[in-house]
Amino acid sequence: MSSKTVLMAVGESRHDYLKRVQRWCRNEYNKRRETEYCHCSHTAADVMHAAEKRFTDIGTFGVEGWCDDCGSNGWQYLNTGDSYELTIMFSSKSERFILSSWGDIVEREDNR
Repeated sequence: MSSKTVLMAVGESRHDYLKRVQRWCRNEYNKRRETEYCHCSHTAADVMHAAEKRFTDIGTFGVEGWCDDCGSNGWQYLNTGDSYELTIMFSSKSERFILSSWGDIVEREDNR
């Protein structure tokens, strides 16, 4: 893994920057899953920690998460300090990275 630091480009919106970070997370996750044999949430959390170090303008404060059904339906996310701020999230159910806020996900899950 490269230790290259990636900053937000001049004129790049936060949304576009997060999309770029999301793509990097997805690619890094896929590479790691080829050789790692742990629960997908562990790999995702490691990738998100690496993303925070690599993308220093991301403005987050660590990886957090929660799960239902003993981890089969869990979420990891980069903590922005605001429940409704757009961030990168990982669903262990779908094994996908998305852009959303954890507040929106919690509300959606509560309405099911």
